[in-house]
Amino acid sequence: MPRPYGYGGINLGQPLAWPWGGAAGTPGRPGPPGEKGDKGDKGDPGERGEKGDKGDPGEPVLQDIYAAELPYEGDVLLSGQGFITEIVGVDVPAGNYLALAEATVANRGANPHIVVLWLAAVPPAQGVAGPRAAQVNLEPGQTASVTVGPAVAPVGAAGTRASLIAQRDGGYPADEVWALEAAGDGRAGATGIIIFGGPQALASRTR
Repeated sequence: MPRPYGYGGINLGQPLAWPWGGAAGTPGRPGPPGEKGDKGDKGDPGERGEKGDKGDPGEPVLQDIYAAELPYEGDVLLSGQGFITEIVGVDVPAGNYLALAEATVANRGANPHIVVLWLAAVPPAQGVAGPRAAQVNLEPGQTASVTVGPAVAPVGAAGTRASLIAQRDGGYPADEVWALEAAGDGRAGATGIIIFGGPQALASRTR
């Protein structure tokens, strides 16, 4: 009779133990992470995507233009009593505006004089910002050009008259100081005002 496979008399009467070890123990803690590998090569760029749809047009920055200048032989004498004088102006409706002006002034007297120029609005604008006044000092017989602006202003529902104003000093009132329509040898356009704007123009800049 064949003998069954077994272990003979080893550990007779003791629990059977497998020769290749006992039950598995508790797993150990993981080891520290390995060193970071070298950075790989940059991949090829992907294909270019399709062009998107065209967006809606934005609001216009400038809508309307208002301009005026002294007419031919329309020189303006500045008061020797120190009063203010409108040199040139334009009427504009409600909206937001950018104004710029230039004047050429001449001292025809025998004494030095000071001329101050500024941009004004009647009725007043709802606010104003930017360079809007200038001064020019004139020696006897001197002619000079000066720029006033650009300045921005929101105008209310009633609209306004935007003007270039001048005031000379009150000394030696008999001396003549003029704002000229022409410069040099008859070049027209030496004194004028130009205004850009409209109801929606520059809205984000004047609120």
